[in-house]
Amino acid sequence: MNALGRLYWTAKAVNWRNLPRRLLQAYRLKSGSLRRRLDPAEFTDARFAARCPLNAEQHVCRWRRRAPLILFVPDAATLQSLAPADLWQREVLAPAEKALAGDYPYFSCWTGRLGWPPDFMLDPVNNVRWPAGQHWLDTRGHHPATDIKLVWEPSRLTLACHLARAYAATRDPRWAEAAWQLADAWIAQNPPELTVAWECGQEMTFRLMALLIVAAVTIDSPAATAARLQALSRLAWQTGTHVSRNINQALMQGNNHGLSEAAALWTVGLLFPEFPEAEDWAAGGAAHLACEAAKQVADDGSYAQNSLNYHRVMLDDLLWACALGERVGR
Repeated sequence: MNALGRLYWTAKAVNWRNLPRRLLQAYRLKSGSLRRRLDPAEFTDARFAARCPLNAEQHVCRWRRRAPLILFVPDAATLQSLAPADLWQREVLAPAEKALAGDYPYFSCWTGRLGWPPDFMLDPVNNVRWPAGQHWLDTRGHHPATDIKLVWEPSRLTLACHLARAYAATRDPRWAEAAWQLADAWIAQNPPELTVAWECGQEMTFRLMALLIVAAVTIDSPAATAARLQALSRLAWQTGTHVSRNINQALMQGNNHGLSEAAALWTVGLLFPEFPEAEDWAAGGAAHLACEAAKQVADDGSYAQNSLNYHRVMLDDLLWACALGERVGR
């Protein structure tokens, strides 16, 4: 097949509507524009302090106002009444106990030995460590011969939700402390743009959602220190900055990635009005959510991707976005 024919069939396969975005992304990669957009120097603690000059105590005040907007947390007795004790033990407390003993939950069906705090760069199946300290654009396409999902999965921080539930239902402070230790470890091991955890904006969205839930549930706990809340604000700003500069990567796919990253912009924009970019992010997130939902969801509710799992992801993204919008009056 000649070059022109190959271009035609490639364009048809990726969908003509997505072709301009794919060409733009290819240009950004080849020209070095994307690297400049995602320069780690743009995401440092100092850059965050310059963009959001609040002291630690001011961050705490912001979080106390923010927490009820993220999640309504019933009292422990109400939570315990919602499910039998054996169900709580099996689905919430047991995975949390195993994780603190070093066995991290994977894909809701098995565990991998990562230690505690977890080693987020370790693939426990193949006993391979993924690179840290290099820009993910440099390691892109040169990964170890293993599935990237084996390092992405723990970095989604699903465990954070188990720990938050455990604290909400028992008010045992060790669960709150463990949840924040998990956040501390992830942030320490994953400097912005310098591990594969920063390669996918959808993964970053899920991670931020999990940590926002931790903050909302544990805001009254001694574990939610001023330093930790400030670090989470910084991670939210870093996530919003990355997604806003590379959301084209997700939108060109025409699938759940675009919805997830749009939900990230909407979330950070609404919850963090102290960020100078907040209103632009919220407006952009809302526009992308509306556009992508209209393109991806049919009138009968069926989804563009023939997958019940991705259909669920779409619903999770949109329900999160709608619920958050209602709580903030948007």
